Amino acid sequence: MLRNKLAVNRPKDQPHIALLRQFIEEELVAHFSTQARARDRLAPVVRYIDILGSSTLELELARRLIPAAKTVADFRMLAHRIPIALASDLQGRAPEETIEAAIATLLAARRRIT
Repeated sequence: MLRNKLAVNRPKDQPHIALLRQFIEEELVAHFSTQARARDRLAPVVRYIDILGSSTLELELARRLIPAAKTVADFRMLAHRIPIALASDLQGRAPEETIEAAIATLLAARRRIT
């Protein structure tokens, strides 16, 4: 529904778009925080970014997801998708030195590109 409303982008849909995004973001944070399987946590976030036509998460949503990251897959996906301004927030949460080093490498590569 959100993809369609964004594509049509009628003025009368603007309040609905904002409300839909708010609900979806709440669901994303809940899934990311509670689901056991990595695919169940990550797929909704990646689909949402795709629907928005963006390559990165919006700042506030990224801030809410970073504390919920648990696995290497979580950290890797976030390293590719958070705004680069939050790089140090993500690095500081990595549970192991090897994950922290891998995340630092990904983020350094993103910094060079942008």
